[in-house]
Amino acid sequence: MQLQRNGCLLSCFVQERRHKELKRYANQQTAAKRGSEQHLLKEVFLSQLEALERLHLVPPAALEGPKPATAVLQNMFCQQFGLASAAGLVFSMTASVPRCRVIKTDDVVTLARGFMAKVLYHCRFGDNCFTCVSFLQKGGRPNFFRPTGESSFVVSSDILGAQSSLQNMALDLSKVGRKSFVSQAGIAEVLRAVKEAGELPKGVSKSAVKRSRETAISVETPYGPLLWHWTLRTTDGQEEQVRYLDPLACLWQALQTSEKLQAFFSRTTANSPCSVTSPWRIVVYSDEVSPGNALKPTNKRKLQSFYWSFLEFGGRALAAEDAWFVLTTVRSETVAVFQDKLTQLTKLCLRCFSDTGRNLAHGVNLAWPGRPDFVLVAKVDVLLGDESALKQMLEFKGASGKILCGLCRNCIQKRYAPEPLHPGTVLHTSTDDSKFLLHTKASLQRTVQHLKDQKAVLPKNQFEALETDLGLNYCPEGVLCDPVCMGALDPTKALMFDWMHIYLVGGIFHLEINLLLEKLGAAHVRQQELHEVFQSLTWPAYLKDKGAACKDFFAKRKSGDNILKSSASEALTAYPIIRLFLQDLRESRDLGLELRQAINSFMGLCQVLDTLQQTSTAGSVQPNDLRRQIKLHLDTFKAAYPQESFLPKHHLALHLSMQLQRNGCLLSCFVQERRHKELKRYANQQTAAKRGSEQHLLKEVFLSQLEALERLHLVPPAALEGPKPATAVLQNMFCQQFGLASASGLVFSMTASVPRCRVIKTDDVVTLARGFMAKVLYHCRFGDNCFTCVSFLQKGGRPNFFRPTGESSFVVSSDILGSLVYLEEDGGLRVELRVAAIGTALNPTDMGTKILSANRLRMLCAVAGMVDDGGNKVGKEELQAELYKTKGVNSKTLHLVQLLMASTLQGCTLENYEDASFYVLFFLELVGTFCEEHPNYFVLCLTAVLLLTTVFLCYLNGVRWRLSLHIGRGPIPGREPCEPNTEDSQSEQTEPDTENSQHEPRAEEGRRRQVEGTQLDPEVVNRMNAWMEDNVLPLLGVAPGIEARPSGATSSQDPHPLPGQLQTTRGTLQPGNTNLNRRVRFAPNWGYGYHVATCSSFRRAARYFQDTTVKEALERGLFPCELCCRGDHETLLSLNRDYFEQKPRRKRR
Repeated sequence: MQLQRNGCLLSCFVQERRHKELKRYANQQTAAKRGSEQHLLKEVFLSQLEALERLHLVPPAALEGPKPATAVLQNMFCQQFGLASAAGLVFSMTASVPRCRVIKTDDVVTLARGFMAKVLYHCRFGDNCFTCVSFLQKGGRPNFFRPTGESSFVVSSDILGAQSSLQNMALDLSKVGRKSFVSQAGIAEVLRAVKEAGELPKGVSKSAVKRSRETAISVETPYGPLLWHWTLRTTDGQEEQVRYLDPLACLWQALQTSEKLQAFFSRTTANSPCSVTSPWRIVVYSDEVSPGNALKPTNKRKLQSFYWSFLEFGGRALAAEDAWFVLTTVRSETVAVFQDKLTQLTKLCLRCFSDTGRNLAHGVNLAWPGRPDFVLVAKVDVLLGDESALKQMLEFKGASGKILCGLCRNCIQKRYAPEPLHPGTVLHTSTDDSKFLLHTKASLQRTVQHLKDQKAVLPKNQFEALETDLGLNYCPEGVLCDPVCMGALDPTKALMFDWMHIYLVGGIFHLEINLLLEKLGAAHVRQQELHEVFQSLTWPAYLKDKGAACKDFFAKRKSGDNILKSSASEALTAYPIIRLFLQDLRESRDLGLELRQAINSFMGLCQVLDTLQQTSTAGSVQPNDLRRQIKLHLDTFKAAYPQESFLPKHHLALHLSMQLQRNGCLLSCFVQERRHKELKRYANQQTAAKRGSEQHLLKEVFLSQLEALERLHLVPPAALEGPKPATAVLQNMFCQQFGLASASGLVFSMTASVPRCRVIKTDDVVTLARGFMAKVLYHCRFGDNCFTCVSFLQKGGRPNFFRPTGESSFVVSSDILGSLVYLEEDGGLRVELRVAAIGTALNPTDMGTKILSANRLRMLCAVAGMVDDGGNKVGKEELQAELYKTKGVNSKTLHLVQLLMASTLQGCTLENYEDASFYVLFFLELVGTFCEEHPNYFVLCLTAVLLLTTVFLCYLNGVRWRLSLHIGRGPIPGREPCEPNTEDSQSEQTEPDTENSQHEPRAEEGRRRQVEGTQLDPEVVNRMNAWMEDNVLPLLGVAPGIEARPSGATSSQDPHPLPGQLQTTRGTLQPGNTNLNRRVRFAPNWGYGYHVATCSSFRRAARYFQDTTVKEALERGLFPCELCCRGDHETLLSLNRDYFEQKPRRKRR
């Protein structure tokens, strides 16, 4: 009726837009007073007057940002309208028309005569606007249109409006995923798949999707179907079926469908061929997955999941989620009704790799395109998991038993230990792993048999107490009672503890960081200081998205909650920054002894974490190095926190080095925790937790893995993200760097992924393969190769401080080892460096400090250059075999090792000693390396050096070297005995020869060393006598007699010390208030002092050390370190100045 009366109906769209003008001024009025509306009325009316002068109420068509038309466009326009020329023609990609404010290129519009068209561009000729459009025609379905291929100019005012479209205009993207939620990434992936396919499938319902999934999973392989089932016994005597993915069938199907997996398998089999004598090692992993609300008290959707893979894949491939195949997943509620629970399910998981007719240990033909004759030989060799999972898989008691460790037979929990402790047993707080009596396969079977025998005769409560005493549950349906599993697997050697859970998941790291924060708080070091350090750092690109969590690492503690909590990845990111803060704190403030001990313990923890991150690659870390670091950290922890509980995880950490020695590497569960996300993605959609619903999960997860293996590499190469064509300037720089005539096809990007780091972006600070530090500028790709342009950094004079060199260059992107957290200060960058473990296969200092095999000892003798009586090199064959095994070692590096070893020998003397000549041999090694790497430059340099040959020959003519090794008290053979004349020496020093005044100090030093060469260093004699007394005399059956001492040392005839004094090998000493019972350590073959365990100079230089007390160290004639034992040094020096005159001075090198 209103339309009939008024002829039209008005909407309020325009009035709502009109409100904006009013709000623009009202928002500026901070004081809402009566009468202030008058100001608003004035402002609005004046704005309207200005707009009416400038604008049309019915605006004509107009172009936005017009540009002069090209000649091609002018010709097309003239042909359309029959003009001779179109001077003054302009065009634009955007225009406004009367019925629509903005019309842009690619908009689909309706025209006045009912046509549909797609906009190409707009143009203006004189006062008229035109739009070039491509017409559309109906495509046979409702709302579906196809291009006609015809284009023409139309008057812009004929455009009635724009339509929302996705090519066919039938899909409104703003409504997709609203009725049933789909993430934007999911929508984009579906649309991309539809676009690539070119058409929609015939069926789009849930039933059609299910039918397609069933078709894809119902594949018949040479080993049967992909999905199979086991039959398990329940506690009520019934049988329960559990679905699982057959390992051989799944592996065969993956190899048939994925070319990338085929190439990876070919490389792996070439590097690590499998045979009956050297089978591949299968890793089986188990864990509980919690979909949905993990904090729900009755979560019935929890799943017990098993994954498997091959250890020969290598650390980098095993860090990819898709390298781990799902074996089975069963609801925890279902597992709880099985007889013996998880261990029965574990038994069937292990047996599926050795079923009759398909026993992988005997070899199975696993053909794929290109390798029809490949025979896979493998066996289950590693059981991986956290403490809880491994305990349930083998039914160890764990922390609930008196013997908490399934690998030890005599390690008792401290709370259960009797008083006094039974001989042969040891507390779990002990860090001396030599005292542990380890289980063997036979001893474990005897323990199980003993439990089986006692089960029939003991009452229930006594039998449960026996299980607690032995730390083992008797499970007749479990792994330890199954002859098939025990015949193929040795559980005592197969267990691999997950170091991530030991240290970073409610483990050692979180215990220690909370204890350390308490110590810092007591010393008035506020937690806010740590928080500010985290806020000031620049984080690498791969951490920036989740870096907010790391930045707020110390802002998470709630009021009233004194426990710092974090995820494992956050802890792994945060500990290097905490270490950097503590290093600065220790240098800048005077801290108490307790806090210093706590900091030293945390530093030891950081060193262990540094090393553990290197253990994923075989051969990167020596087991003895890891063992020593873990033991050192646990000892310092016990010294710093003597009253704190020693966790069971502390004990488990002591077994990591043995597992590393057996397997060659240590795997962590970071990748498996990421693998859980794929399982949760589908499990979260199952609202009904019914038995048997796991079958759907197995299908979905395996099909997702197949798709990923077709698309992704297990070891991804370097790749650019969103590459763009390189500019001319960049192409010129690239051509100059590599000497190319042109670089067509070069593309660049600010973001790239490299094999060792997921994301590297511009301004990231990275470490390169050859030890360089650099800042990333950009990445580029030429052909199949990726390069990164970097700006190099150099050391800035302070620890971990670097400055830009101003030089930039291209490096291969795969040479990037990782990115670092850094802090910009003083025009440079301060970074947190991690020291990687260095292999010690060719380290001659292992002789005498480690227990070595005969072959290794002979090989190290060859490295040291030792010869037998006939002059033949000892261990030459063993050294050649080692060099061949390690693919060769740079001979220059080996020579430098030998030269460094020779330079530290006692008794090395030379006549007419010159500092410059001491470095000649080092210089020759560097010249040889330069000759190998740059032969052309070497020839030029050699030509220039020949001109100075005569001068150098004259200089070197008088230099003679003498190497004399003398052990004993008598004179050196072949030399006249002499005694140094102190008075003559002093007189010569006071009356220098004026003619040789420039060389006199060095000459005097040489003569003094020549004279003193007749006497062995008193400290060396002390150590030799002590070693012979401790090691040689007991073997000969001779009781220690009169102790041999150097000149100046005391003997048994010295006066008896007064009360309160100490008798040392150097004389009597007044200790004062020094704590004589404090534990310290010293190196028998290095230095003259004793140190605390964390002394930096001591740890860097000492290869072998002994623990002792301050009293015993002083009695040996040792002096306190001026750095780590400053308190002892100052106390003893003030009371014994004459005594400290005997302290040997450090020799200049």
